[in-house]
Amino acid sequence: MTVYSRRLLLTAYADDATAKYMAEKREEAFVLVKPRDLQRVGRVIAAMQAEGMTMTDVTTVTFDATRVEELSTALPQHARDLVSGTSCAIRAMGKDANATLDRMLPSTANVVRSMDELHARALSEISATGSRARASSANSALCLVLPSGVGNLGVIIDYLVEKKGFELVNVRSMAMNTRAHAESFYSVYVDALPKSDVALMVEELSSGMCVAL
Repeated sequence: MTVYSRRLLLTAYADDATAKYMAEKREEAFVLVKPRDLQRVGRVIAAMQAEGMTMTDVTTVTFDATRVEELSTALPQHARDLVSGTSCAIRAMGKDANATLDRMLPSTANVVRSMDELHARALSEISATGSRARASSANSALCLVLPSGVGNLGVIIDYLVEKKGFELVNVRSMAMNTRAHAESFYSVYVDALPKSDVALMVEELSSGMCVAL
């Protein structure tokens, strides 16, 4: 779990009551925002976070057009839409997460959502078979949402796309769990900023999940 942007690993529960309480809160859910609605993914994530859901993975994915028949078996109503461009796969955890999604997204044609945890895992496996979207290096910019900002990920994406006019082409969540990875990422600042500032930046980046846009 993450507390004030610090990732803590729980190895055991103090008693059965606590274990039961935590199990009830941690229900896995999955949403796949289809290509025609990709630019509204910030709104979807923001709405999920407003309902208390925690994002565990957010990744853009594309499906090759040759996979229409294959996808039609698992997702007959959505296959042709999914091969038309870039989708965004969102995995989340939360109390009664799938019932909440049912209330939030009752019958939208632009989103594929899970009905229960088993369905969420099945949809996650399908999305994992796609390929990562790529952006033109000549016309793209990188925005890295730090661990302390992931709790407001939906608002940040919505601000960049809806307010500032950026086109969202690629999203990838990741965790730089070792200081070595974070230090490598910030190596260009070593000679430009005070060592104490760089150390704080490294500590923040390695403290939990971050999201690259």
